[in-house]
Amino acid sequence: MDSYFLTLVLLCVFIGEVSSKPRTSEPPSIKNILVFGGNGLLGAPTVEGLIQAGHKCTLINRGNWYWNSYITIKPHVHHIKFDRMQSLSKCEALVAMLDGGQRFDLVIDFSAYHMFAVNEAVSLLKGRVGLYVYISSDSVYEVCLKNHSNPSIETDAIRSTDPDEMQEYATKDDYGHRKLESEEALEKQLQANGIPYISLRLPDVVGPRDNTYRWWIYQMWMRLQKYLDKPVTIPANVAKQPMSFVYSQDVADLILDLTNNSPDPDVLNQAYNLAFRETFTLQEFLNEIKNLLNISDVEIGVDENSDSFRLFPSVSLGPVDISKAERQLKWSPTPWVEALKDTVQFYETCLSKDEFDVPRRDIIRSMQVYFSDHPFRVLIGVKREYRVDYTASKDEL
Repeated sequence: MDSYFLTLVLLCVFIGEVSSKPRTSEPPSIKNILVFGGNGLLGAPTVEGLIQAGHKCTLINRGNWYWNSYITIKPHVHHIKFDRMQSLSKCEALVAMLDGGQRFDLVIDFSAYHMFAVNEAVSLLKGRVGLYVYISSDSVYEVCLKNHSNPSIETDAIRSTDPDEMQEYATKDDYGHRKLESEEALEKQLQANGIPYISLRLPDVVGPRDNTYRWWIYQMWMRLQKYLDKPVTIPANVAKQPMSFVYSQDVADLILDLTNNSPDPDVLNQAYNLAFRETFTLQEFLNEIKNLLNISDVEIGVDENSDSFRLFPSVSLGPVDISKAERQLKWSPTPWVEALKDTVQFYETCLSKDEFDVPRRDIIRSMQVYFSDHPFRVLIGVKREYRVDYTASKDEL
């Protein structure tokens, strides 16, 4: 787990972070939506869908506009620049809105990574919000007493009652611990007549415009292999481990559905796993990308060193069970083969688009620094394979 996060920190330049599937044919009423985050892999397609549906969106984030969100989102929302590591009571623009009588039909929280942030939000917004949608993670199961080898179900998120054991689990996966703490904070505030909520537990998220670049890095690693020095490998300890992914657009569609169609009371105040129906190993995942790209001269090796490079999976307990979301939220994920094709195609074409100049520079720089001893050869590969004549600064060579 440590090597995974170390690798991700080294390679990610940014750490964040449409169509609807309505249950009825009636046009949705215009809603006031408050979004924490809303500019990353999950937030961007969600907010774009809300905008297209005519809803009024207020976004609170640090002002980083990833990919082309400065075009597709920024001009169409009320943006408040704020760092959630501060007390939300210091967010003067939001406080002024609330003092003026503003009420929100829905809060979508993409950016709470600490219980503090959730507590601040529900404290300030109590009585002014219809539903709080919290974006959680399957990492919560890493800090719990799961006692079976089947896909994780929502009721597996039970902590140990032994303080020492609970602390041991929390130390093992701090991210999962903090995400579960945030879920627990939502449950606790509800008992004090707080805000109704839904927690969405997501495995590794994939799709276009990922500001962690994880999928893109693997794709470029295989596409430019002949120009790189580091062979494509996966660690032996995860080579055969089944894993779940979830498609960013599917999550966006579900949230839009929750916005347009008020959920039944019996689905509220619970957590739900979301993922593709299909599961696969890291080896199978990379092979599917490779095959779709018609790459026949690249072998994916297995490295016996468990600390060798990897970006997926981010958890050790395997896939999640989505049957509860299918029953209660009408969760119907995109077929894997369709999402695979769309995502591969996006990353194949975005190198040639000037609106993606920042991520283009980031991915090329990552290839040069972490996968090659000869940076100029990476530029040759980009030109030959993608027909992109990229001009590098001196510090990139």
